[in-house]
Amino acid sequence: MNSIEAMNMEIESQSNRLTSLRLPRMKDVKDCIFVGNGDSFVAGLISSYVSGFRSLCLTPHDIITFPQIANGRHVFFVSVSGNTTANISAANAMNTRGVPITAITMDANSPLAKECNDVIEIDVPRSPVVTSGTLTFTASTIICLSLISAISNTAFIPKLYEKCKRIYQIYDDISFTGQVHVILGNDLLYPCAIYGKLKINEIFGLPSFAYSLDEFFHASLFGTRVTDNIIVLEKNEIGQKRKENIVSDLLSKVGLNNVSLSCGSRSVLETIFTSIFLQQIIFVNQAKKMGITECSFLKNKQYLSISSKLIYGHRYKP
Repeated sequence: MNSIEAMNMEIESQSNRLTSLRLPRMKDVKDCIFVGNGDSFVAGLISSYVSGFRSLCLTPHDIITFPQIANGRHVFFVSVSGNTTANISAANAMNTRGVPITAITMDANSPLAKECNDVIEIDVPRSPVVTSGTLTFTASTIICLSLISAISNTAFIPKLYEKCKRIYQIYDDISFTGQVHVILGNDLLYPCAIYGKLKINEIFGLPSFAYSLDEFFHASLFGTRVTDNIIVLEKNEIGQKRKENIVSDLLSKVGLNNVSLSCGSRSVLETIFTSIFLQQIIFVNQAKKMGITECSFLKNKQYLSISSKLIYGHRYKP
C-alpha cells in the first residue's frame, strides 16, 4: 500500500472511527493551554478559537521561553507519537514548576507520556504505512474540543462526511500543479486554513500559505502572482442564497485564480469539520487524478532526514 492509498483509507475510516472515539472524562477544563507543533498545534488552536480564547495554544518553545504563562493553568501536550523532543523538553520544564500536565498521544508509554501526570490516549488505529495525517488529526481535534466545550459525542460525523463527499464534485477541477497555493479563512476557519496549507506542503510538495482575510489584504496580497491559486474557506452553505462574493469578485477582477469552499453548517463543530473533511477529500482525490502515489514529504529523503533530526533527535526510520 502506498501513502496516498493509506491516506485515502484513513479519510474514509473517519466516519466509523471518530464515532467510537473515547472522549476524556475531564469536562469544561478552564484556563488550560494546548501545546503542540504541526497538525497537533492546529488541533489545539481550533479549540482555542472555539473557547473564545479562554484556552490558549502555544508551541513547545513558546512555553519554554515564557513558562510563567502556565501558572494556574492545566497544560495539555498534543503529540501523536509522543516522541517530539521539543514537547518532552517543555513538559519537563512544566514539571519543574509543578504545573499539572497531561499528554494527548497515541502512545501511552512514550517519553512524553512518562513525563506527564496523566495521559489521554488517542485510540485510533495506526496507518499501515507512513502518510500525511488525517484520522489522527481529526481525533486529536475532537479530544481537544471535548476538554473545553460541551461536545459529548460524534454522532454527527458520518452524515457530515457523506455530505462533504457529495460537495466535492463541485470542486473536482481544483488544480495542484506548480503554483503557490494560498488558503484564506477567518476566525474559526483560520486554523482549518493552516491545516490545509500543511497538507498541500506534505502531499504535493508545493509552497502554500494560510492567512486570515484581513492579514492577506494588508500585505500578502502584494506578493501574490497570477500563477498562484487562492482557496477561500467561507461560512456560507452550499446552495445558500447570498450576496455577491465580494472577496472572490475582487480577486478575479485583478486576474487572480481563486475558488471559494462553502464550509458553513448548522453548528460551529459542523462548520469546522466540513472544512476539514472537504479539504482532505479534495487533496487526496486530486493527488490520485495527478497520478501521485506517494506523499511528497516521503520522497524528499534529504529534507525528511533534516526534519526528523530536528523533531525527534534522530534519523528518520520508516
